[in-house]
Amino acid sequence: MRVSQAEIQGLEDNLAFYVARFGLQEVENPHAPRIFEDGKPKRLLEAVKKYVDMELIAEARGRTRGLPDRVHARSRQCTSLIKDPAV
Repeated sequence: MRVSQAEIQGLEDNLAFYVARFGLQEVENPHAPRIFEDGKPKRLLEAVKKYVDMELIAEARGRTRGLPDRVHARSRQCTSLIKDPAV
């Protein structure tokens, strides 16, 4: 196992990257990232609406160019975006 700094930092940027890469319809996927606010679970769609704007999604789309196909990378990518203060 190797530990390293994440390429994408911050909740807003990670949420925008997730939506840009997998699409807004995937926020209801049971394997989507889990978001917590003040230690309480929050629906991912609510977090996206609160923290992400179209400018962030446009920037994130630029980062998704050249990445592996969404279907093949989905499970690996989803687990790397979990924001859990208890971890």
